[in-house]
Amino acid sequence: MADNAARNTGAGRVLDHAEEQGAPSPFGRGVGVLIKTSNLKLVGVIQEIKAQALSMAIKQPLKVGISVSVEFGSECRNGEIISCRRTGSTYETCIVMENRKAADRRLDERFPVTQEVSILADSLGYQTNALVVDLSRQGMGLEIPTPLKLKETVAIETASNEAFGIVRHCKELPGGNYHAGVEIFNVMPKEPGESSRKPSVLERLFPIT
Repeated sequence: MADNAARNTGAGRVLDHAEEQGAPSPFGRGVGVLIKTSNLKLVGVIQEIKAQALSMAIKQPLKVGISVSVEFGSECRNGEIISCRRTGSTYETCIVMENRKAADRRLDERFPVTQEVSILADSLGYQTNALVVDLSRQGMGLEIPTPLKLKETVAIETASNEAFGIVRHCKELPGGNYHAGVEIFNVMPKEPGESSRKPSVLERLFPIT
């Protein structure tokens, strides 16, 4: 019903466009953010990252068409609720970021997040930890203590996913760490309850000798 309401408003065209953007990214799933309306605050948990929008799970419904702000730690983005429907005990809510509406729709929105991951690459020779600092539908920005080679394939593991990507850029940051941009081309969700200690995709494809 809420979806039908969205399509009968100006936001409907935005929703139609967002749904045509291809497969969303499962990276970022489970990351919590703070959602604010004019009269309440509630926690949202990211479910999917789309080209121009975020899919969230929240505990109470929000009205389609209202403006909200989404806080990613110290950074805040404004957006609009374009759909909200009950799914089990939560509400699946889609938010389009305000700055995307007037922007070039060929570009994916980058969302600032903080998520710990493990990385393996031929140039490393060992598994190392990294921090995801931004996510889009097709890639991520990483802060990593060791540089990565341009165009090399890397394997990335989170608590819920294992993925492969190609390093598109890597530059040194003040303080000695590096910022790497990785284009993701394949993501494989882990099975529920899968042990993080069993041989992972990273360990199978990049064996440490």
